[in-house]
Amino acid sequence: MEQKRRHNPRLKLMTLVILLLTIIAWVAWSFWPSSARQMKRSVAIVACQSWYEMVCKGKTILYFSDIAADTALVRPSLQQDSCVRTIYATGVWVNSCFFMPSCRGRMISVMEKPDEINQQDAWMLIEKEKERNEKRIRQLRAQLKELNYYLRIHNVHDEGYNTVAAYAYEKEGEKAYCMRLARLFDTVRQADRPQLIRKAVYTAYYRLPNGECQQVRMREVGSSKQCQTVLLQTVGRKTPTGVAPVSIFFINGKSHGATLAVGYGGLGVKELASSDASCSIIPTTLHDNRHDLPAVLGGDGSPVFSKRGYFIGITKGNEVITRSQLRGLLRKEKQP
Repeated sequence: MEQKRRHNPRLKLMTLVILLLTIIAWVAWSFWPSSARQMKRSVAIVACQSWYEMVCKGKTILYFSDIAADTALVRPSLQQDSCVRTIYATGVWVNSCFFMPSCRGRMISVMEKPDEINQQDAWMLIEKEKERNEKRIRQLRAQLKELNYYLRIHNVHDEGYNTVAAYAYEKEGEKAYCMRLARLFDTVRQADRPQLIRKAVYTAYYRLPNGECQQVRMREVGSSKQCQTVLLQTVGRKTPTGVAPVSIFFINGKSHGATLAVGYGGLGVKELASSDASCSIIPTTLHDNRHDLPAVLGGDGSPVFSKRGYFIGITKGNEVITRSQLRGLLRKEKQP
C-alpha cells in the first residue's frame, strides 16, 4: 500500500511533464513561422475549366463557354471540347484549424463565380440567342449571294478567284452550322423548362521537393461571393505529399510595411498563364491591406507573408484578403 502511494506522485509528475511538453510542442507548431522553402511548398496552380450546358428534358443539347455582357452565348457548340474555358489562379494549402494539422487536402483560391441562372432568365437568353442566330443566317445568305455572283461571272484563271472560292466555302460551312443551331432552337419550348447550367472542373498543379510537377483533381466545398474566393479540397480528402499547409491565426496580420509574396510568373496575365509556371518569393509592400505586386509576377490568390514568415492573407487584384475573411470562408465548408 505504501509503495503505491510512493508511485502515485511520480505518476502525476510524469503526466504533468508530458502534458507540459505537449503544450510547448503545440505552441511551437502553431506559432512557428514558415521558412522560404515552406512558403513555396504552400502554393499550387489552380486550373478551373468551365463551360455551360443547355439542358432540356434532362438531356444536354448545347454547350457554350460563357455569357457575354450583352447576354450573348459565347462560342455555342454541339461539342463540349470546343467551348471549355480555362482560368488559372494561385491556390494556398490551408489547415482548417490553426492549432493542429488539419488540411486534409483543403486549398483556398480566388475565382470569380457568376450567379446561377434561373429558368425565366434562361428562356430569355435562349430567345435572344435564337434571334441573333437568325440574324446571322440572313447576313450569311446575303454574303453568299454576292460571293456566288462573283464566282459565276469569273473563272479559275482570274486573279483572286481561288481566294474568293475558299472564302465562300468557309461561309457555306458557317451557314450550315447556324442552320443546325436554328433547328435545335426550334425544338426548345418554354414548357420544357430548359436550364442553363454551369459546370466547373478544378485541378491543382504542385511540385514535389525534387521539383517534379504533380497534379490532383479538386472539388469545390465552399465559396464567398463577396471576396470571390473558393474553398477546394482534393477528391480523396487527403493532403498531397510534400506540400506545407499554412495555418490561419484568429487575429489579422500586419496591414502595413514590407512583406513577402509567393507568386507564379505570368499567371496573372491571360496570354502567359500556364500550369508549368514556377513560383518565387517576391518582396512587396502593404499600405492598408493593398499591395504593389505586379500581376505579371503573381496573380490572384498569391499568399502574402510577413518578413518573419507569418501568413497574412492572399491577393485579389491589388488588395489582400485578410485572415479573418479567409476564416469566414472555412466556416462555409459544405459537408460531403
